[in-house]
Amino acid sequence: MAWLGGLLNLNGSLIKAGVPFSSIWSEDFSDTYANEAIAAWVATGNIHHDLSHVRDLSLEELPQDAVATGRKLAAELKKRKTILGVFDEGCMGMYNAIIDDELLNSTGIFKERLSQSALVAAMRRVSDAEAREVRRWLDGKGLQFETGSDEATQLTDAQIHEQCKMYVASVRIAHAFGCDAIGIQYQQGLKDMVPASDLVEGLLNNAERPPAYDEQTGKGSMLMGHFPTSMRWMKEQVSTRW
Repeated sequence: MAWLGGLLNLNGSLIKAGVPFSSIWSEDFSDTYANEAIAAWVATGNIHHDLSHVRDLSLEELPQDAVATGRKLAAELKKRKTILGVFDEGCMGMYNAIIDDELLNSTGIFKERLSQSALVAAMRRVSDAEAREVRRWLDGKGLQFETGSDEATQLTDAQIHEQCKMYVASVRIAHAFGCDAIGIQYQQGLKDMVPASDLVEGLLNNAERPPAYDEQTGKGSMLMGHFPTSMRWMKEQVSTRW
């Protein structure tokens, strides 16, 4: 069976690049719809899809409190500006997922391009004791891990330990660059060096997460809660809607 996600990525990239194309997807290409589409493409060089269900978003139909929240947030972002940290943007080859700076910046959002190698280096400076503190925090909150001993097929405690180090390292880098939020593109750069970053990304997306401390001064300088006022406001506003 063909993977639909790959086709969607290709379609999005071609649209962004301004390249005309036609595409069709099927589980095994034995169905009439797919075969008729391919026949049409062979005959005319084009596949026509029914788009009658597609329509513009009507602001009048949206809940007015949601519209007010969106307008207020947009005005706040443009006034104060926001920095998004991205670790090696484009390393996964997702050209369609990269928002060009000239489009993004006009909304008050700017990108700080961060290095995956710097993240790995920062992980090496996180002590085992610090990683264990993060794990204890997670255990204390009731998060349960189903672990095994096979590194290739199971989640192991050693992998979780490394992810705890990545979490602390990520927060420190975000703080150093003044980022309001950060994103980790795990493939392709990190997959050969460290365990998958899913746990770290989940924690970073959660308002309640383990404390992390300044690398030099230690527990006297907690880094959590460093997000600027507008980002805290945004989380408070949208948390009841998601």
